[in-house]
Amino acid sequence: MSICARRKLCSFFDPIRKIFHNIHDFPNLKASTVHYSKDGWLLMSQSKKEYSTYFFFNPFTKSRIQLPDMFEDKGFHGVAFSSSLTSSDCKIVALEGSGSTTVTIRTCCRGDESWTSDTLDSNPWFAASHCNLVFYDDVFYCLGMDGRLGIFDPRNGVWSVLSKPTYEEFWEENDAWVDLMQNSTGQNFLVECGGKLVYVFIGYHGRSIKIFCLNRSEMIWEEIDSMGDQTMFLSHKSSFSTIIPVEGMQNKIFFPLLCGGEDCSVFYSFEDRRFFPYKDFSQTKGYRFSTWIQPSWSKPSHELLHW
Repeated sequence: MSICARRKLCSFFDPIRKIFHNIHDFPNLKASTVHYSKDGWLLMSQSKKEYSTYFFFNPFTKSRIQLPDMFEDKGFHGVAFSSSLTSSDCKIVALEGSGSTTVTIRTCCRGDESWTSDTLDSNPWFAASHCNLVFYDDVFYCLGMDGRLGIFDPRNGVWSVLSKPTYEEFWEENDAWVDLMQNSTGQNFLVECGGKLVYVFIGYHGRSIKIFCLNRSEMIWEEIDSMGDQTMFLSHKSSFSTIIPVEGMQNKIFFPLLCGGEDCSVFYSFEDRRFFPYKDFSQTKGYRFSTWIQPSWSKPSHELLHW
């Protein structure tokens, strides 16, 4: 999905049927930024002079849920919410200030009149990768540039950085570190897949791919060569996995890249061990402000529209 606020247009690409859908006459989304997607809803913001206004938006029903304004908004390194935004216990968690000995955590729950901001010590030093947070086993996980995991526990407001796992475990005896250094666009993704925490590394222009699953008992990244019946959809705004009951869709990873006259989505096949339709991303077209989204045509009640 991609939004063109200037034309009041929202475009969708269906990777199963390989067709485009356009929804016209959108409400005023000028200067809007998409931060996250879940259950058919987008977390979005519009920048003002001294603050940013935040809201949830469903592009299928055009429903909008206003959130408290955020002052001194410095931008997010990662964001997610814990459950369906219509749930009474939904909590938004956003990470700021990555790449230092402190991190700033912004939180907002249903019923809050403002965002809560806490600056927490980060020992050791932590630099977040360019992917969103993952809510998994009641805590928020953040992938670091060196493969470590930062964890925020919303129950007690504690931030911690795990000493393991790190990249050294699987870069040690191969030349993938060179590929990582070339990967300046931050093609790293953290996603829950089949009840497990999975890390995906995409090399420069898609010339290599490595997928790892977190072994929680030993806290190490273990390389995997199959996702079974799962299908994964990756983007920097939102990533998720699901089971699609359509023959030929299983055990694949889809990316927000189009090719072949924009009628084909780029994907990686575990079975064939390669990207399709090309062997890398050099002949593809990406959408800078795009995200994967799971359609939801359900309209919330009037009460739920008031956060």
